[in-house]
Parts: sequence; C-alpha cells; structure tokens
Amino acid sequence: MAPNKKMCNEQVGGDEKEVGRANWSKENLYLFCDLCIQYAEKSKGKRGATISQRMPWKVLEIEFQKKTSLTYDKNKLKNKWDWLRNRWSLWKALKGKETGLGWDHEKGTISASEEWWSKKIEKIYILKLF
Repeated sequence: MAPNKKMCNEQVGGDEKEVGRANWSKENLYLFCDLCIQYAEKSKGKRGATISQRMPWKVLEIEFQKKTSLTYDKNKLKNKWDWLRNRWSLWKALKGKETGLGWDHEKGTISASEEWWSKKIEKIYILKLF
C-alpha cells in the first residue's frame, strides 16, 4: 500500500517541507485567480491581443505566499491553473452560444430545462467516446 502523501513530510536543508495536495479555500482560489488576472492584464499585447508571455510561476508563487502564508510551489499553482482552465473549457463547451439559459445562484449552476440537459449530457458523452 502506498504511503499517504497528505501525512508525509520531507526534510529539505533542515526545514520541514509538507508534501501532498494543496488545500484550496474559496478565498485562496479567488486570490490566485486575481493574481493570474493581474498578470494577464499586464502582459496583454497591443490592442488587447492575447497574453504574449508565459505565466511567471515564480513571481506568482512569491506573491501568493506573501498574501496567504501558504508555501505552494510552482507545481501546485500550475496544477490548479490547468484544472481551472479545463473547467472553463467545459463550461464554454456546455454553454456554447445558447440563449434562454439562466443561472441558479443558490446552486451555482446553469438553470435550463431537463430536455436541454439531456441533449448536452449526451453530446458530451459522445465526444468523450471519440
């Protein structure tokens, strides 16, 4: 049986460094998103073009640590970035250019008819098969 990474610690130069999954609170997630947005705004090309440079992970790591006192390394931040990007892609694929959809603030979900949901779920399921 593999060791539980959440409970493991490794020694690095006399300091203890925690290994395992990052614990993302809602506030930390919002802060991380704000830091990424700030960087994206600074690195936009001329006339609002897309981001022209790579993410400065070391800078984000330092800024995130200053504001939260959490020592998440580049891998943890990048994993969260990749997860968020995948969820955003799914959101865009799900919503598409549909009209007549609402937003349920209590549940944090799209409000649509059962028929609409059935069609979308079937479409995404078929896309995953291929």
